[in-house]
Amino acid sequence: MKKRLTRLTALLLGASMLSACSFDTTVKKAASESDSENASNSASVSSVSASEASSAVSSQEVSTSDAADNASTEISSSEQVDTASEGSSSVLNDPTGDGQVVIVFLGDSQFANGREEGTSVSDYVHNATGYTVYNLGCGGTTASTKTGEQYQYSDASFYNVSEFLNGRGDSSIFDYYGVADIANSIAPAKVDYYVVEYGVNDFLSNRPQADSTDIKNVSCYVNAMHVALFQLTQASPKARIVCCSPIYCQFWGKDGAFLGDGNMYHNSYATYEEYAGNCIQTAENEGCIIFDAYHGRFMDLDTYTAKDYLADDGIHLTQRGRKVFAAVVTHLINRQLGLDDTYLDNPYKIADY
Repeated sequence: MKKRLTRLTALLLGASMLSACSFDTTVKKAASESDSENASNSASVSSVSASEASSAVSSQEVSTSDAADNASTEISSSEQVDTASEGSSSVLNDPTGDGQVVIVFLGDSQFANGREEGTSVSDYVHNATGYTVYNLGCGGTTASTKTGEQYQYSDASFYNVSEFLNGRGDSSIFDYYGVADIANSIAPAKVDYYVVEYGVNDFLSNRPQADSTDIKNVSCYVNAMHVALFQLTQASPKARIVCCSPIYCQFWGKDGAFLGDGNMYHNSYATYEEYAGNCIQTAENEGCIIFDAYHGRFMDLDTYTAKDYLADDGIHLTQRGRKVFAAVVTHLINRQLGLDDTYLDNPYKIADY
């Protein structure tokens, strides 16, 4: 597996010369301080002063065991929070230097879920920090494009979202998800953090992991992640990216039979855990803030706690699970902002939420 990861990594090193990406969105406004390890999705907007935000700070894919070894470090990659604010006090360490903390969440249903009820990952991040958040989570979306459609902007894949943020394509890719207005309200130059999460739908859609012969082939998961992450840096040169791996999942057949968890269950190309591991490796290569959401490094999601973290389908986070996920995102971002000097020695526990 290490050899396989090495091949995938080498394949993608040249992708930093490319630009491509796609997002999911929702907007939210507020001041500028938060715990760097919490993340949430939201489509509403609110604002809070930086001092208020500071006081408010609180604490579906494949991979291999070798990927798990490579993925279990906090490393020097940055995490992102969904947040923005009007007229807030300045935050000295915000990446854009304008005193406001703006976070854009890009991902699938893990970020989209709870948006209407105000219980999305970005909502929880915003509530804990007061930061301005834009939630572009779009249920069912992938990082990769459909074969042969990478330049047609036909869906809200991560690649296509990254293209949109670079001024290529239009917001019609978000129409189906009801977040086109949110997408159009984002000013990429003012974004401080992107929080990115894709993978389970690439795995379930049987998208290939990587194409070593054509780095631009964004119909493959790893290629698409590499290119889209790079393109985010082109759209928002000062922003930091918190890249979240796919979460640990369990898979069930239509007849209710247990098919296996992400460590066992595989599509035509690899296990789900291997997809997660290669996402982490790609994020590390791109200099992202890494949130390993699969291997228990940041939250105690595993086979024993899955009943609390995961919905009945074994794939989507429960409301409590989203709270834990958001807490990690908040922690990671606040560490980057210099508002949280703690080191995560133990994972966040769902029993506390």
